[in-house]
Amino acid sequence: MRVFPEYSPVRIARYVKCFFRGSFAIKGKGEFSFDFGKVIVDQIDDRVRLRICNEVNREILGMARVM
Repeated sequence: MRVFPEYSPVRIARYVKCFFRGSFAIKGKGEFSFDFGKVIVDQIDDRVRLRICNEVNREILGMARVM
């Protein structure tokens, strides 16, 4: 698990896309898990964390279109 000191959607998206399955944490925001190259949003009930998941997943989709 990698701990990111600050929230950076592009950096986190690269990490998720590279490792495909695992978990990461953002200092002050909490832990997140990802599978099949996308951040899992099933177990998240906090709006801030849900917004983070959606932003990272959008960045991942954007990377797929560019490549």
